[in-house]
Amino acid sequence: MLRSAGGTRPALVVWGDPQPSDPVLDRLARAGFGVITPSFTGTPPDLATLLDGLPRGALGGISLTPVGVLCVGTGPGAGLPETLETKRIPWRRADDDWDGIVGWFAERLA
Repeated sequence: MLRSAGGTRPALVVWGDPQPSDPVLDRLARAGFGVITPSFTGTPPDLATLLDGLPRGALGGISLTPVGVLCVGTGPGAGLPETLETKRIPWRRADDDWDGIVGWFAERLA
């Protein structure tokens, strides 16, 4: 699922389970991110495929670049941090400081 006001904007993939509440996801979208919430059953290779396709309009033809990953729940999965770092994709684990999360990604995806 993609939450966005449209247009070219940075993408924030929210990866893991449980997903934040709709008001939190809407808040991230209002902060200027195209917020993507993939299926909970996705695997790290699925995420890598998604990340590669976002700049090319893989979701509804909208180019979403640059890209960051917000990991929720138990963590990013085995090998995922190394994959993200190799691709130079900023990521962080979610906490309850949503203002801090917005600011952190805004600095890195500007």
